[in-house]
Amino acid sequence: MTMLETDRLILRDLQESDLPALIALNQDPEVMQYFPKPYSQAESLRLYQGIQDEVKAYGYSLWAVEEKSSQEFIGLVGLHHSDLQIFAGKEAVEIGWRLRKEFWNHGYATEAAQACLDFAFQQAGLSEVYSFTSLLNLPSQKVMQKLGLEFVKELITKKFQHSPIYRHVLYRIKSLH
Repeated sequence: MTMLETDRLILRDLQESDLPALIALNQDPEVMQYFPKPYSQAESLRLYQGIQDEVKAYGYSLWAVEEKSSQEFIGLVGLHHSDLQIFAGKEAVEIGWRLRKEFWNHGYATEAAQACLDFAFQQAGLSEVYSFTSLLNLPSQKVMQKLGLEFVKELITKKFQHSPIYRHVLYRIKSLH
């Protein structure tokens, strides 16, 4: 079981007991505003299973983010192996985050994601990590920039072609080692 700790947060493996909070997070229209639509319960269950499968395959994936002071589940952050078209078919590791809206604008996403990057480069031995989001998602782009990720390119995601969020931006950070 992987657990990472920051000053204010615990990043731990997602557990079955987190499912109600995960489903609620993924059904919140504000949290999911840069996705085509909020997730159904079935989609959240598939996400949960995908995370479990990825942990078995790689030893890590997305972690549950828990606020230390309240021991409350506040969202997800972590690393995901992806072979999306934006990576030209090659596997790449993506960092991502999703927090409950009442925990936005407190620096939690940056704090949690920095712990993930430290893990990626120091423990998982990765040489680079990518992140991408909707061009409209300025808060996430701001987190990427604070973390030191550099803009790579703007891209059109065919998956979301008929949605206002079809334009995305891709960022990358390379290990210093």
